[in-house]
Parts: sequence; structure tokens; C-alpha cells
Amino acid sequence: MAECKVTCFDGCRNAKNTGPKVWRYLCEDCAQDQLDRHRKETGHSDLHMAVTTEVSTEDLRSKIRRAGQVLIRQGW
Repeated sequence: MAECKVTCFDGCRNAKNTGPKVWRYLCEDCAQDQLDRHRKETGHSDLHMAVTTEVSTEDLRSKIRRAGQVLIRQGW
């Protein structure tokens, strides 16, 4: 399973207004669909798609466990 991200450098900003808008997907087809749809709906042209890492189910479970441990230590 590949982790993919689509980034718009053509004026879209993230929720904190600290950088470009990024959409994350585990499916390359879904990422490509988002890129094509955003380009069509907004006319933006400076969009990029990247396959960032290979992610296994065990990797995801491990990240979830670590995040849970951090939240417990922080008193959540």
C-alpha cells in the first residue's frame, strides 16, 4: 500500500495557513482523481502528486499504538 499526497502550490493554503494545501491518500488512483478534480474545479495548474512511502498494515498499527501511548502520557 502506497501513501500518496497531492499538493497545491497555486494559492491553496492548509487549515493553519502555514503552507500549501495537501491531501493524503493510501491509493494512487484516489490521489490522481483528487488532483484532476481540483485542477478542473479551480483552474489551478501548480499541483503535484507524490508517492511518499510504502505503508504496511503493521506500520499503521504501530503508528496508532505509539500515538495512543503518547496521548496516555499526556493525560488524555
